[in-house]
Amino acid sequence: MIGDSKLISYANLAVMAGEQVGFIAPASKVYVPMQMLRGLDLATAAHVEYIAQRDAGKAADQRGTWHVREDTMTLAGPRKKDPILQLGGGRRALRDPDADDADDADDADDADDED
Repeated sequence: MIGDSKLISYANLAVMAGEQVGFIAPASKVYVPMQMLRGLDLATAAHVEYIAQRDAGKAADQRGTWHVREDTMTLAGPRKKDPILQLGGGRRALRDPDADDADDADDADDADDED
């Protein structure tokens, strides 16, 4: 199953894990801290030829770079009583974290321009 970032929630992942459904999904900063993303070795991931809609108008050297890797991660629920999910056999779509820094800087510049 391929998961859109809007479909990836603790509740949906709990159901998929319970049914042992394999999936590929974006490694959202909501669930995967930036420090962890930076620690992932992109050499162990497969490069994906993909251009995100937000990058479509950008020059090739300014677009995000995407990779996919299969791994296991744990995910805590929103409530303390929620069980911690062990998500194995999932594939994460990883955007180069340096590109995220560039986007964050662009967002900050845009916010400054609004003043």
